[in-house]
Amino acid sequence: MNILKALENLGLNKKEAECYLALLPLRQATAYMVSLRSGLKKSTVYVVLENLVQKGFALKMPSQEKTFYVAKSPKECFLAAKEKMHSAREALPELMAMGNSSIDKPRVYFFEGSAGLDLVDDDILKIGEEILSFTTPQFAIIENEKTHKEYVKKRIAAGIQIRIIGQDSKGVRNLQQKDEKELRQTRILPAELFSSEVKVGVCGNKAFASNYNKKFGLIIEDNDISATLRKIFEIIWESEKIIK
Repeated sequence: MNILKALENLGLNKKEAECYLALLPLRQATAYMVSLRSGLKKSTVYVVLENLVQKGFALKMPSQEKTFYVAKSPKECFLAAKEKMHSAREALPELMAMGNSSIDKPRVYFFEGSAGLDLVDDDILKIGEEILSFTTPQFAIIENEKTHKEYVKKRIAAGIQIRIIGQDSKGVRNLQQKDEKELRQTRILPAELFSSEVKVGVCGNKAFASNYNKKFGLIIEDNDISATLRKIFEIIWESEKIIK
């Protein structure tokens, strides 16, 4: 293995490794001497040598006239790195316990603005599974038409089917007329029974919501929440209240 790479694996960056190698053969050296041997600027070497001291790879020996630096032996540096790894390994069980404690907690992601709404759609499309959604006429009104069309194009290109339930409205009926060519199934509820300003849905283990009026969206990543929302959707999908 390259010596520089070995030192970088111990936690040094490239310039620190170069300065350490320049300092190592010298009994003691000033920043100027290290600069000459390493080819780095003197101003840079001052900073780098201080970093080596902080990281335990060198000692600083101030005197009345000049400040000298001494490189610690490679063996000492490697043993120190080994000790740090040992200490970190001892903390591993506790770290794992902390990580496991959050496994069953839902992960919630919040998005703002029109760009944020696009990110919600893109993230859900990445799952690559059928999407179930309670839609809103706001999804297809003129000011959101461009976003709507781009989303549909991406979904069709990915071959992702979607089923939606929406209120009886011109916007939702327009969607229904294009169901076949847009890989969609649309069912409609009476407006007095169901209306929404927000699109809410589920895909995979993620539930999502998009508010086109207030321009924000969120994703909740949780198996239980997504499973419950999916069951609610399926119950309504088969409801006798659906307009045929």
